[in-house]
Amino acid sequence: MIALTSELMTGVAEIDAQHEELFKRINSVSLVTSQNEMQAAIERELEFLGSYIVEHFEDEEELQRKYEYPEHNWHKTMHQWYVAEFNKLKQEYDANGATPEFSNLLDHSITNWIVKHIGNVDKGLGRYINERRRKARG
Repeated sequence: MIALTSELMTGVAEIDAQHEELFKRINSVSLVTSQNEMQAAIERELEFLGSYIVEHFEDEEELQRKYEYPEHNWHKTMHQWYVAEFNKLKQEYDANGATPEFSNLLDHSITNWIVKHIGNVDKGLGRYINERRRKARG
């Protein structure tokens, strides 16, 4: 189980709300106990993640453009890398199904990447956007 702790909050409401939904969805899979439920839960998670990463990354990148974030290209590259990693996970699932090994791989890959990305990358974006918003308000 992962939690959107204060250390992972960006301070940008629209980003934090999306991260909160993501954590809720990821945690719902870890509550599943039977193999049949696991298969269905993994399929739901993969479907959700496939659309979520497109939407969320587009939203973040739009904010970056709007606020002229100087690290935009690097941040976008990180997003592109994760999309490629997600596609590899999806291919693994398509080839081998919801094995316990895949479940562990999915959980580990998603949790590690998301926590690191939010803590190391999105937090900086949040600080930048919040500073720009403060300056705009005067």
